[in-house]
Amino acid sequence: MMSRIGVLAFGALLSVALMGCSQEQSPAPGSMGTKTEVAKSDAPPRATLQLVPGTVDSCEVGATIDPVVSWQRIDPSIRSTRVTTDNPANPEEKLFAKAGFGGSSRAGNWVVAGTRFHVYDDQTGVELVSYTVKTGKNCAN
Repeated sequence: MMSRIGVLAFGALLSVALMGCSQEQSPAPGSMGTKTEVAKSDAPPRATLQLVPGTVDSCEVGATIDPVVSWQRIDPSIRSTRVTTDNPANPEEKLFAKAGFGGSSRAGNWVVAGTRFHVYDDQTGVELVSYTVKTGKNCAN
């Protein structure tokens, strides 16, 4: 009987610990991390997407950044995700990464303002979240 109570107490403690780990964390102060807007609805978000840095801090045409792209599914019914990217010069979406519930990958120094990243449910093809890189400065056209 005593061991059963111990197991239940351990299970409750583990559940509380895991709930704390699953909370979304903000980028460190001063970082350029940017969370995406999820769907424009009252539905709970099904995934997150973050780029660090998330903006191009230059008004030069063609200025690039080399962000770390991180994504994670929130909805437990999603078994696999894929991330695609496109930009104004190449509007056809290309596969960036594919993973189970999420991942993180450095993009490379080719990301310009206007580049978009999309996270999809790999089984259904439904877009879960997307992000468009913008310039961090108020640039006159």
